[in-house]
Amino acid sequence: MFVSKRDLLAIARRPRLAVLYAEVESARGDSFRPDWRIADLIEASRQPGAPYPGIVLPDDGPDMDLLERQIRTALLQPARKAVHLAAHPRSCPACGGCNAGPTTR
Repeated sequence: MFVSKRDLLAIARRPRLAVLYAEVESARGDSFRPDWRIADLIEASRQPGAPYPGIVLPDDGPDMDLLERQIRTALLQPARKAVHLAAHPRSCPACGGCNAGPTTR
């Protein structure tokens, strides 16, 4: 698996948030990106040779505690749409196969 240095740094700098993302992926059975899962990124960020993250944000405080409670409460609810509907296929039968692909953030 190839991931960018920026991805590994983001995971290593916000460890508690990364674990929360992995929890969402696991509970919903989907990944945030089609080419890798957050759990794989967490593992890769811990491997020898991974970039040194520099400043690591502890993610401890009332805001993070609230976010964690809100997400865990939401995960108790059924998913709003099936995983296969959340995916962004390379061509969509509904639009005649325009090959638009996923949007870039």
